[in-house]
Amino acid sequence: MADVPPCGLRLGNRQRRQYSEFVKTLCGPPPRWRGFTLVELLVVSSIIVILAALTVPLVGRGLSNAHRMRCASNLSQLVRGVFLYADHNPRNPRQYLPPFPTLAQDGDWVRAVTNFVADVNMREVLTCPARKLNRVSLCYSGHPRLLGTTKGYRASDVPRTSGVLLIGEGPQSSGGGDAQKLYTAFDAAAGSAESQAQTPLPAPGADGVGGTVAWRHRAEGQAAANFAFVDTHVETIPTNTLLYQHVAIGY
Repeated sequence: MADVPPCGLRLGNRQRRQYSEFVKTLCGPPPRWRGFTLVELLVVSSIIVILAALTVPLVGRGLSNAHRMRCASNLSQLVRGVFLYADHNPRNPRQYLPPFPTLAQDGDWVRAVTNFVADVNMREVLTCPARKLNRVSLCYSGHPRLLGTTKGYRASDVPRTSGVLLIGEGPQSSGGGDAQKLYTAFDAAAGSAESQAQTPLPAPGADGVGGTVAWRHRAEGQAAANFAFVDTHVETIPTNTLLYQHVAIGY
């Protein structure tokens, strides 16, 4: 105890009081602990709320960018699979884009490139991570003529390989099923004249369900979609900037 002197010395009451006062003077008063005040708690809570408000949008944008990049990677693998089919398929000596030559096992371009895509999980490659409906299903559509079944096309048949899309984002059906394998609504635009090149292509669609194009991403402050072009590059195109020239193959 603080008022008991060392060495077992016996002190009188007066000496004991003097010794206790000396110890208090030397060591200071014992610490007094107190809790947080309401104002302090409110300040801390406000800081936490502000930090959360600043962080959550950044996390959301980071996740959105990650989905867009993964989708672009899927398209890159698919378009490379198309050209592996055309260049290294012994059943296809004329180097037609799939699904030519038309065989039972190559009934459409999706089935035709299955064995030519580097990623072993083909289901993931065919599914956009930003899809609205969580069901795993085909999320991409092909050029209505270049990947169609009415005529065989080679890449050399396209004058502007860097300007014509080959595969892009297609909307899931309302039940979460597969997108259409071809952009059938763009067939007329595929044969359009050069005078229409800069005309916006009617491509309705909202968030990936219904319509013609699945505008699942964001670019330049508006909805956007990823497209792989005939020269194999992938580009994110915002709404209303998809043009007739992106589909036309006659010039």
